[in-house]
Amino acid sequence: MEYIKELSSQQILQALENSQEEWGKSRPLEDLHQKVMSLVNFDGPPVLLMKGFMSDNGQIVSSLKRYQFSLSTPEGIIPCAGLGAIFTRIEERSKGIASQLIKKVLDEARAEGFGASLLFSDIGAEYYQKFGFEALPDLSWRADVKKLLGAEFLRVRSATPSDTEQLIQWYESSFPQGFLRIIRNDKTWNFFRLRTPPSEELVFFDDEQDVAYASLSFGDNLLWVEEIGVAKTGLENRIWATIANLAQQKGLQLVGSWLRPDAVPDGFVGISREKALPMVLSFANASIVPEFESQIHFESLDHF
Repeated sequence: MEYIKELSSQQILQALENSQEEWGKSRPLEDLHQKVMSLVNFDGPPVLLMKGFMSDNGQIVSSLKRYQFSLSTPEGIIPCAGLGAIFTRIEERSKGIASQLIKKVLDEARAEGFGASLLFSDIGAEYYQKFGFEALPDLSWRADVKKLLGAEFLRVRSATPSDTEQLIQWYESSFPQGFLRIIRNDKTWNFFRLRTPPSEELVFFDDEQDVAYASLSFGDNLLWVEEIGVAKTGLENRIWATIANLAQQKGLQLVGSWLRPDAVPDGFVGISREKALPMVLSFANASIVPEFESQIHFESLDHF
């Protein structure tokens, strides 16, 4: 088999066709291909590449997506290689091909100067621990909308592209130094929203002053907060009451999110996830996982 460092458009189409039966039944193959190619060809240095192994007869038998972004750690900001969509054709499984591919891509990332790798596992921690990945906190949070009501509502408006710089600044400035998280900048902000667009992006304001924003998606009986950034502290109860009111207006009974562990509002209950378990691997000799779990946070928009 031949290792392909950067799959071509046609090879990406093959890789997507391999995994469509398992992952992409809800979307036509051509739509999936166009979406991935728009991300691969995103402006500037590549945020996403697809890599894989090709058989002697020219078929892609195993593939993955490798993302590139900056990771905040207790040791400072480092370049990080994210791994996702790791897939091997059914008839080629149990041969160690996926393990070979992961090891190849990790070795390559080390050689290219990346400081760490991050992934979200859907198969538990054990498989990826053999490569050196460490499991991170994996709670999802839920609250009955009635438990979040009670405070005065804020006013809301739709966010516009002209708001982006300010919203990124709010998000970044809200974290103390040393958190383990993905850095938000123009590149990652636009890329992740193109990859998984929220249903709505709203700005909350009070007395004509913008105080927070939230990226929201609506599901079966659930309003999901993909991402939230607070510019003005002391208004958290009003922000969550406003979000709960938006859910109630749509006939939804629950609000959910991957909440920052140092800022969980009253009324939310944490539930361990069976999938999308965050795991990190440091390419240095020492771990980059903070001493306290309260200093680790990934938004669901970060999930790749």
